[in-house]
Amino acid sequence: MKRSYLRFIALIFLLSAVTIASASRWQGLDEGFSVEYSSTDSIRLRWNASNVNAPYLRYLQRENPSVDELCAACWVAVPRGKRPSLTRVTGFPQNGTVFLGDPHCMRDLWMVPINVQMLTPALAEGNVTTGTITISFAVDTNSPSVLTRGISTVFSPLYHTFVPNFNDVTPNNNIFLPPQILVIAPATLVPTQTNPLTSWINWRKSLGWQVRVATLTEIGGNNVTTIQNWIQNAYNTWQNPPDAVYLVGDDSQIETPLTYTDDPSTIFSSGSGGQPFPGNYSDDNNYVRLDGPMWRTSMPDPLPDMLIGRMLAASVADVSTQGTKTAFYEQLPDTCTWLNRAVVGADQESETQRATKRWTANRMLENGTTYIDSLYTSSSGTNLNELIRTGRSVVNYRG
Repeated sequence: MKRSYLRFIALIFLLSAVTIASASRWQGLDEGFSVEYSSTDSIRLRWNASNVNAPYLRYLQRENPSVDELCAACWVAVPRGKRPSLTRVTGFPQNGTVFLGDPHCMRDLWMVPINVQMLTPALAEGNVTTGTITISFAVDTNSPSVLTRGISTVFSPLYHTFVPNFNDVTPNNNIFLPPQILVIAPATLVPTQTNPLTSWINWRKSLGWQVRVATLTEIGGNNVTTIQNWIQNAYNTWQNPPDAVYLVGDDSQIETPLTYTDDPSTIFSSGSGGQPFPGNYSDDNNYVRLDGPMWRTSMPDPLPDMLIGRMLAASVADVSTQGTKTAFYEQLPDTCTWLNRAVVGADQESETQRATKRWTANRMLENGTTYIDSLYTSSSGTNLNELIRTGRSVVNYRG
């Protein structure tokens, strides 16, 4: 199973799901956080242990006694042009630590995690009650510049899911840009009037999407750096930057960026060319990591600023087959059962990996998914292929 194929499935699912910008419930509330006050200068949060999942903590202790602390976290939006700092903490016991994590950027949204680190027994036994956390935002010239364009219609629902204060800190938060897809293809595979991919493009346009097709010739060649720079320029200078990039062609047609990892091989993946990790693996996400705070203390910002998918096509015949299937799937009614079926999976290196996916599965079931398969065994790679073949709309994996 190639990673690019999974990203293609995810792109089609997200594009099919996005219609209009709307706020959804802030998921940080599941961790015991609530907002007492919010403005462009500061935000004050209350953390209440009664909203923390104590049975889950006891489960962690029972399954893995070495787990002696838990870090609950929520995210808050930070105004562009400002830098966050932790200015006041009240009510937390001595065995608790509150700290800010590294900032992340997801397109219009700049955010920072607030972590509450507590010894697990104190939480599980109910010895921790409540506390308040105040974060202030001060002007900083090294922070990302203030946005002058409108907000992405596609990403807006994600912002409101991640943070409680996006509207409080973001100018133009009620001005939404039309959704746009950037299709990149070699000249030999570019959509034509007789190409089924053109039907999919017309379908997207009928839903209100803008579609821009760029050939590798226009971009300047089939080279990772050249393609990255072209996409970066579109993000930086277009009045309505693409929300999604759709690569038409396998890695023989459009080069794939590589990312190095020290992780060992897993039941779901191996290194480049079948070689085991540590090593490089194909990672199209590098094409869409375009924005981010300039004073991170750890690795570069990993969050994408555009969605990305790839059609694994080497010929016009491949484009014809996959273009027809894509247009067909997107026009299916929402009553199709496979759209509400998903898969979660994880390695078995630590209990928290599987526990995280069980938590994910529960959240998906609460939000409309009707059936979820769990894959945790050494044969999961084969089983995953079969499950996708029989119809699954989401694959969510941690490893």
